[in-house]
Amino acid sequence: MQKLLNETLSQKEADQIWAELEIACYRLSKQETKYLSFQELYHGAYKLIIHKYSDMTHDNLIKTFQVIINEQVSKIGYESVGDFIKIFEDVKSFSQHISGVFLYMEKNYLIPKKQKTFQQIIFELFKTKCFDDQGLSNRIVQSLLSIVKQDRTGQQSDKNKLKAALQILIDLNQKTLFKNNQYKIDVEYIQNEEFYKNQFERKYLNETQKFYKDEFQQYINQSLWVEDFIKKINERYQQEKQRMQYFPKCSHIKIQDTFIKSTIQQYYPDIIQKGQGLFEFLANNQINIVIEIYKLFVLNDEAFNAFSLAFHQYVASTGKEILRNNQNVLEDFIELYNRVLSINQQLQLYGSQEQKFLLDKQIKDSLCSVVNSSNQIMQQLSKYFDELLKKGINDSQIETGFNIFKLIYSKDSFELMYRKGLCSRLLDGNSVSEDQERLLINRFKVECGSVMTMKMEIMYQDIFKSNNEYLEYKFYLDSKRIQSDFEIKILSQGNWPIKEQNNFALHEDLQYLKTLYDNYYINHHSKRKLFWCYHLGFVNIKGSFDQKKELVCSVLQANILLFFNQLRTFKVQSLVQLIGQEQEIIQQEIQPMIQLGLLIQNGDVLQLNTKFSHRSSKLKLQRLKVKQEQLNNDNDTKELILDRKLYLESLIVRIMKARKQLTHDELLIEVEKLYKFFVPDQQLFKGCVESLIWKDYMVRDGVSSYVYKA
Repeated sequence: MQKLLNETLSQKEADQIWAELEIACYRLSKQETKYLSFQELYHGAYKLIIHKYSDMTHDNLIKTFQVIINEQVSKIGYESVGDFIKIFEDVKSFSQHISGVFLYMEKNYLIPKKQKTFQQIIFELFKTKCFDDQGLSNRIVQSLLSIVKQDRTGQQSDKNKLKAALQILIDLNQKTLFKNNQYKIDVEYIQNEEFYKNQFERKYLNETQKFYKDEFQQYINQSLWVEDFIKKINERYQQEKQRMQYFPKCSHIKIQDTFIKSTIQQYYPDIIQKGQGLFEFLANNQINIVIEIYKLFVLNDEAFNAFSLAFHQYVASTGKEILRNNQNVLEDFIELYNRVLSINQQLQLYGSQEQKFLLDKQIKDSLCSVVNSSNQIMQQLSKYFDELLKKGINDSQIETGFNIFKLIYSKDSFELMYRKGLCSRLLDGNSVSEDQERLLINRFKVECGSVMTMKMEIMYQDIFKSNNEYLEYKFYLDSKRIQSDFEIKILSQGNWPIKEQNNFALHEDLQYLKTLYDNYYINHHSKRKLFWCYHLGFVNIKGSFDQKKELVCSVLQANILLFFNQLRTFKVQSLVQLIGQEQEIIQQEIQPMIQLGLLIQNGDVLQLNTKFSHRSSKLKLQRLKVKQEQLNNDNDTKELILDRKLYLESLIVRIMKARKQLTHDELLIEVEKLYKFFVPDQQLFKGCVESLIWKDYMVRDGVSSYVYKA
């Protein structure tokens, strides 16, 4: 090294060395490496650099590269893609040889000055020569597009050539990144896709859009069935996905979006509405085609939103039709619910997490709109639970019923209906299992909170206490040596859904039993008051006819029959006066006895049939049932409003106690976050706020702000 530095190199000697290097460059471009000694070439290039001939060498190399590149590019013939790839590979090999021969110059002259490397210089010359020539550039791009077109039309095509050529377009535009290390500067090549995008990608996307738009418009003009249309789109989409592997990754999303916009986004309204559309597929339970439609529609937001809306409309319209038929409403809705749930479970396998959430919410909203559009489903759901708990519980049926219950907005209205069924089961003792009853109540409690189940739990406590009370009463009667088969249940007022009715005058036999218990109860519970509910009780009466019979009847029916112990004949009006009940109700109560033949009516006169006979020894007379319309009267509405008001006021107080000060809108938002029992309306909310202000729980601060008052 020291020897070379001490030597001098004249201009003539430098020109001679360059002449040898120039000849070597031409031979390297022709792959004639067997005639060259790379060690001698490297040594000659090294001498030029260390003797300050770097600028001359650099300029001469650029001129030589231009001649070589021009000669190479001129070889690109009619088969543009194949020639383009082959010549680029030769140019790339040439650049690697040059970088090796002039390695010292590149490391110590170009890179320190942050100039372009030899590879970058050669690639840029090749790129300029190929693509500044408009004719050659168009020939290359059109050849690439024709490969894709041949593949789309089912012709034989060489997609590997396409992949190689597109990668060349990216390699030709490499950028250099210089990194400063402690003792040297390193260079890193970074891919830049801009040249590829400008030269090919934009044209390819335009061609793709035009191709698919024309193709699928022909299918529309041919009135192709929706099923076949979807299959065509799906086939083309799968083909396009397979073809994308030959394109740079930067184009994958754009190619997919272009396909989607040209097919799915363009024609989704026709798929949903035209002829055999989505509604018909859902109605006919053609789930496979619905799934195929959805798998494509999740690829586009507009199509997905249209699908979700159409699904919502289908569920809502089918639900309205079920309600309109007015027969087997709950049974038909459960069938719809299970079918929609099954479809949704299959659709949830596709799409993004956000789309899964939105579709699930849309379906739930549609089911809620059906359930809450009238009270029919709510009423029948209450009966559905009542029948299950009387006949025997099936876990899947209970689960289905509970899922429908969760769709109900006014859960307090349902609670009142359910409590009426529970009341009947507790009083009549016809529930299959107390454990199952309590299990279902506990599920209501978990879903809606203790507010919903509080009265139900008190009802169970009443029955438990009442049973203990009855045992104590029996012990009391035994101690007094009084014989009485008189069972009674004590219910706490306000928790049982019992409509108060006007009581009537009892026959002396029944009155004796009542008075006996009244005296006992007053002595043991001096601060309590009993109100008798005759309409909920029943009486077992033994009758002696030609055969002994046992009659199970209502208290009013028993009361009427006991009067016939004194006289065998009564006028209806006389019974009305004796009992103190309306004639219409008396007539309703005696009707089952007349139909059975126990009483004989002749005009306004009733006569006991002393020769009454029946094949059964124990007969159950039909009891007077309070009509459903009576149970859902204004009293129920008032009870609901009062309960809602109390619940909402307690909720507002709890929120204000924690937050101290809130605006009207902020308070409403907080309430809506916490409520589970019903949907509060603005009028009720404002009324509760005014009531709490009047009660000094909070005060106004300005026009629309409230402050908690401790």
